[in-house]
Amino acid sequence: MLRTGTTSTRSSVRLRSGAIGVTIAALALVSPVRAAAPELGKLQPLQSGMWEVRDRETKATSRICLRSGTELIRLRHRSNGPCKSYLIEDGPSRVAVQYSCSKSGYGLTTIRRESSTLVQLTSEGMSNGQPFSFSVEARRTGGC
Repeated sequence: MLRTGTTSTRSSVRLRSGAIGVTIAALALVSPVRAAAPELGKLQPLQSGMWEVRDRETKATSRICLRSGTELIRLRHRSNGPCKSYLIEDGPSRVAVQYSCSKSGYGLTTIRRESSTLVQLTSEGMSNGQPFSFSVEARRTGGC
């Protein structure tokens, strides 16, 4: 009986160790992934060049010369120095990134890619102490 108890104790320790490993692996899967400069696969196919950004509510437009699709993540914090970014969602045609710029604010941007020249984008957060929220359509119009 003593031998059975020892085997049972060893099995119990192995099961607990295995359960802890599975729990740690599961937590790693659901935690946001940090990306210092997000290289988001879903935004890479976007063509570089001149893009027109049109506000869906006010219809106001602006132009931006994009080198890569990741520049669309921080439209409200474009020149605010280094920011930390966290990938929240990276689906087949949709990405969501949360970012924080130490001195100027933070935001959450969701981009839905319709094609390599057309995206729908929503962003909300704080910029220089003021809240912001907008929804835009960005379309490539040509070269820079």
